[in-house]
Amino acid sequence: MKAALYARVSTAEEKELQDPETQLLILREYASIHGYTDVVEYVDEASGKSSANRPAFKEMIARAQAREISVIITLRLDRFMRDVVEGMDYCRKLQACGCSMVLVKDSMLGTVDTSTPMGEFMLTVIFAVGQVERRLIAERTREGIARHIKQHGEWGKKKRKDVNVQLAAELLKIKSLSETADLLGVPRTTLRDHLLRAGVEIPTYPPCRNTSP
Repeated sequence: MKAALYARVSTAEEKELQDPETQLLILREYASIHGYTDVVEYVDEASGKSSANRPAFKEMIARAQAREISVIITLRLDRFMRDVVEGMDYCRKLQACGCSMVLVKDSMLGTVDTSTPMGEFMLTVIFAVGQVERRLIAERTREGIARHIKQHGEWGKKKRKDVNVQLAAELLKIKSLSETADLLGVPRTTLRDHLLRAGVEIPTYPPCRNTSP
């Protein structure tokens, strides 16, 4: 019986999950304890919101549908799929081809094995709870945005202030970069970026000032 160990990481994830080896060590141990000797590993570095841009996931599902894989072992459901609708669709596809799924460390229920009736039921519960949680998060986000707009009258990043590069170049002849930025009302780093992109040389020495009476 061939088992697939599936790990997924993305740059948006928490630090301890950044290295797929962290997940694979746990999955290998589970497979060894439960007698899975014929094991293949799949790793994706992508978002779990959908199956797009997840070549390893797609290959794993295709082999499961071809009945080359009998069980998929992953750390938690969010490693497999975050989207409720697409996740349930893939679970039904796996059930149709006789492939079960094991969640080694689900945060709520511990180990979930869909090869058992109770495990299959628990998986449905996990998906349902996840869907409710995402809806609540979306609702709280909308409420927060509405409150911010009501208090401040706008939402999102402020429009970047244009920089008069020609004027800045003239000011730099008698003023420092910091002084020029203050006069133009822009951050020093923003002014520096605009000047460099325009090819304006930024003096590294103090500007000359007329000190005569």
